[in-house]
Amino acid sequence: MRSIAFKLSLAFLLVIVVAVGLVAFAANLGAQGQFTTYLERGPTIVRLDRAVALLTFYYLRNGRWEGIQGVLGPLASSQAGRLVLTDGNGRVLADSSQELTGRTINEASLGETSAVFVDSRQVGIVHFVPQESSRPWWEGLGLAVGPSGTAETAPSEGSGGMMGPGMMGGIMGPGMMSGGSRGTMDEMMGSWESPNSVLGPSERDYLSGLNNSLWLGGLGAGVVALALAVFSARRISRPLHRLAEASSRIARGDLSQRVEVSSTDELGDLAASFNSMAEALARNEETRRHLMTDIAHELRTPLTVLRGNLEGMLDGVLPLDKDGVATLHQETQLLSRLVSDLQVLSLAEAGQLKLRRAPADVASLIRQSLDKMAPQAQAKGLSLNAVAGEGLPAVEVDVDRISQVLANLLSNALRHTPSGGRITVTVEEAWEPAGPWLQVSVTDTGPGVAPQDLPYVFDRFYRADRSRSRSTGGTGLGLAIVKQLVEAHGGRVWVESRPGHGATFRFTLPVRQA
Repeated sequence: MRSIAFKLSLAFLLVIVVAVGLVAFAANLGAQGQFTTYLERGPTIVRLDRAVALLTFYYLRNGRWEGIQGVLGPLASSQAGRLVLTDGNGRVLADSSQELTGRTINEASLGETSAVFVDSRQVGIVHFVPQESSRPWWEGLGLAVGPSGTAETAPSEGSGGMMGPGMMGGIMGPGMMSGGSRGTMDEMMGSWESPNSVLGPSERDYLSGLNNSLWLGGLGAGVVALALAVFSARRISRPLHRLAEASSRIARGDLSQRVEVSSTDELGDLAASFNSMAEALARNEETRRHLMTDIAHELRTPLTVLRGNLEGMLDGVLPLDKDGVATLHQETQLLSRLVSDLQVLSLAEAGQLKLRRAPADVASLIRQSLDKMAPQAQAKGLSLNAVAGEGLPAVEVDVDRISQVLANLLSNALRHTPSGGRITVTVEEAWEPAGPWLQVSVTDTGPGVAPQDLPYVFDRFYRADRSRSRSTGGTGLGLAIVKQLVEAHGGRVWVESRPGHGATFRFTLPVRQA
């Protein structure tokens, strides 16, 4: 089976390859288009700039445009295009084709344009329109053919400066190359079948280098991205692998397994949840073992008493009288109560406990419970008190089950309150976001519950006294039954205590809605 790290790396690699390929393709396509456009327009811009320079020189020498028409034609011919000179307001001062001279045109409607400035003052605007011609465009750039047949810059006449009179004369003169030279140059440029075919060897080398750079850059980026993807995938898969291994060991019965929480993201939350689950499983397993031990212990004691007494009676050691039978009867009652409690607890935890709900007055149930516990309280020297407000609403409960809850809480309080102490049962109305509730509190003046025992007081068979002496506790099921019965009615139960200041057990019951 392929690991998640492999799958993530493969997915990242696919994304990287597609992304790099698309970027390279788009960049190459865009660069080639822009470069082609540059090559197509580049000669036009160069010829326009040369024409502007020469016309600026003309204006500097003459101080005006008079006579420019006679110059503009030869200049346009040397630049392999059409030149139009306007005054900046649209009026044509000169036209190499002599078609628009004296007319007014739209400045933006005629070819490439460039302004002519003299002493920071605009004196005109030059429009250049390239024309298809048998003469190659580079003839107008002052190129000649050397002895080897390669293009060279033509030497200037006169002083050699581009703006010198000799240069002007060369440009305005009839032809800048000999016929033989022109033929040789035409043959060199014959591969350019149309003005759009402007990619020569150098340009192709440039684009090839650009493509290589793009692909190398994309490949390097892909390698780095893949390395990061593998690293990230392993960081993700490593804790998952640890979780899988720990889960496998827990499945084999090793509930001590825990995983390290090394991050605060979803994987960290998953690891923390796993640890919580493992702790809950370990706690439940420990509870199960204790449960079996506790049940065996609780059953062994009355059975041992029954067996011993019966054997003594059979052997004639103990008299078979009323007192002896009463002792046996008491032990059978203990066994019956233990089995009954286990059954109630099992049904409640499984959600199968049937409740016979009916409207009831909780204050009246409290008084009845206190009356039943009064003899035990008097025998121990304890006072029982009930505090109930007036006009308390009725609740819809199973009277027998709530009476059992009160009996278990009072028995627990009687067991842990020393002689001369006080037990108070309070019932009052409380308001919560879900609606009105009745809150019942059973408070004693005993030693209280130790902080380390508070989370476990409602667990089955849990007793703070590890010796499980009959004098200090019952079966350990009473409070667990209280929790299950209260929750079965839709309420909740909790305990508040400070060592040395007694304990208060509280539970709530939903008020019957009209």
